[in-house]
Amino acid sequence: MGPEDLIYDLECGDGTLVIAAAQQQGTRSVCLDTFPRRIREAEARADDAGVRPLIQFNAKDWRDSDLSPATVVVLFSPVQWHYSLRGQLTRQLRPGTRIVSYLPRGRRIRA
Repeated sequence: MGPEDLIYDLECGDGTLVIAAAQQQGTRSVCLDTFPRRIREAEARADDAGVRPLIQFNAKDWRDSDLSPATVVVLFSPVQWHYSLRGQLTRQLRPGTRIVSYLPRGRRIRA
């Protein structure tokens, strides 16, 4: 990832990933989280790290969001999200957009 990328972090939590990407690579990001408290935490951490101008924060559900500008989509999610997310990603993302997904250990997705 680099300054030419735009990361969309779905359910960004405290913003650890996008803050690190901004600090290390100058990467721009959009953080989406349904919990306003988590967005406030992430904003404060980005301010402390000096990278707030590179990150847009939205207390919003990713299912109601336009993900099409993303060049990278990141999610650390429960299994059930993968099914609803697959259709949205297929419809909205451009060819070549990278998807980074972490599934907690011991969980499997059936196709």
